[in-house]
Amino acid sequence: MKIALGQINPTIGDFPGNAAKIIDYSHRAQAAGAGLILFPELSICGYPPRDLVERPSFVARNRESAERIAAETRGIAVICGLVTPAESETGKSVMNSAALLQDGKIAFVQSKMLLPTYDVFDDMRNFAAAKSQELFPFCGNRMALTICEDAWNDKQFWPKRLYTVDPIESLIRAGGNFVLSKNRSLDQNHSPTGWVRPTAPPAPGAADAALGPWPGRWP
Repeated sequence: MKIALGQINPTIGDFPGNAAKIIDYSHRAQAAGAGLILFPELSICGYPPRDLVERPSFVARNRESAERIAAETRGIAVICGLVTPAESETGKSVMNSAALLQDGKIAFVQSKMLLPTYDVFDDMRNFAAAKSQELFPFCGNRMALTICEDAWNDKQFWPKRLYTVDPIESLIRAGGNFVLSKNRSLDQNHSPTGWVRPTAPPAPGAADAALGPWPGRWP
C-alpha cells in the first residue's frame, strides 16, 4: 500500500481553492500509484477558522466541499480535514474532524478528542471534543486515525501529561494496527500534514503494516 502526504497550505475560508488543491494532489498521487492520500488538519476550510465556525453557512460549505472532492477523486482514498456539526448537548456547535472519502462518498468521519488551549492554540474555544474514536478498515488493516493533539499525549514521552486519555493507545488497544495522524501547526517550521507509522510492537493478533515508497511530497 502506498500512502501519499498532501503537503498543502490551505487558505482559511477559500473552499473552492482548497478543494481544487486537494483534488489536484489526489489525482497526482493516484497517477503515482498511491491508494490513499492524507491531507492536513482542517484542510477543506483552513486552520484555524476561529469564530467563522459560528456561521452555519461556513459549516455547511465544509460538507459540500467534501462531497465535491469525493465525487472527483474516485479511484483513490482521500483523508481530509473539515468542520462538522457537534451534538447539541456539548455547548459547542462544531467539531474538528477528518473524513475518509472513498468510492465517491464520505465513508468515515473521525473527530478530534484532545483540544489544545496553550501557546498559539485555542481549539477548546470553538470546538467540542469527541467522546471516543473508532477504527476503520483499509487494505486489510484496522486503521487508527487521529488529529494533531490526539497523537501528542504519549505517557512514555511526557513526564506530566495534559490529558488523562491517550487516543492512540486506546485505538491500538481496540485492535488498530496502523496509525495515521493529521496535523497542522501555526508555526511554519513545523510539518503541516502529519506522520504515518505502523504500530510497533503490533497489537496482539495484528499484522505489521508496511508502507511502500512515498509517491511524492509536492510544493
